[in-house]
Amino acid sequence: MGLFGTGWKRYGGCPRTEPVRKEKYNYALSQFEIFETLGTGTFGRVRLVRCMEEDSYYALKMVKKEYILKMDQLDHMCNEVRLLRILQHPFIVDLRAHFQDELRLYLLMELVIGGELYALLRNSGKLSNDRAKFYAAEVVLAFQYLHGMYIAYRGLKPENVLIDVNGNIKLCDFGFAKVVEERTFTNCGTPEYTVRIAASSRTLNVPGSRRWRRETASRRWRRHETAPLRWRCHETAPPRWCRRGRARVVPRRRRPRSSTG
Repeated sequence: MGLFGTGWKRYGGCPRTEPVRKEKYNYALSQFEIFETLGTGTFGRVRLVRCMEEDSYYALKMVKKEYILKMDQLDHMCNEVRLLRILQHPFIVDLRAHFQDELRLYLLMELVIGGELYALLRNSGKLSNDRAKFYAAEVVLAFQYLHGMYIAYRGLKPENVLIDVNGNIKLCDFGFAKVVEERTFTNCGTPEYTVRIAASSRTLNVPGSRRWRRETASRRWRRHETAPLRWRCHETAPPRWCRRGRARVVPRRRRPRSSTG
């Protein structure tokens, strides 16, 4: 059985056979006017740019080639460009073009002016139930499309969920995305969003699992064995199994008498 099950209804094509969209325009860095930074990631920086010929605004992802080779991220970058040229979904960021120069690789993408979901959570503190369900439903629809094409996203976090002008979400940063037809055992992701025990390649001890129940029962038994026995003196006599030396008598607290004058 594959990663997504044999009964999964596929809504897309296969990335290995899907035709790649041809880029209509050839861009160069000199055609753009560069403004402030929109965001920074692990492998690059995204800047707000304006194409002077089209008078249109875009988001330009800039990655140094030296850093790509140093961190052995060439396959990830090629895979991200290839997948973004194939994917077409309203909840996935659209890649307009990609080009390069002697120092950097550039990905020209549509501008999503709503910002990151992380910034929204940081400013508002929390989301209402209806708003959270709305964003979660759109993420599920995007994942349904990706899984129908046998693509595992593997990078879901608030920093990679953008919000457009209409309030809809856009998934970005497909550096960790991978075509998975059977199984994959790659350990990847952001360390801040990875469970520590999962990052160490050990068995995940989640609440409700057999290991969690066994360790919880063991902790409760040790706490019961080491805890001193208590018996209140105002109650009935302690039973026979409560031996001398283990039982500690707790005196009864008397209510303070109200002073009448």
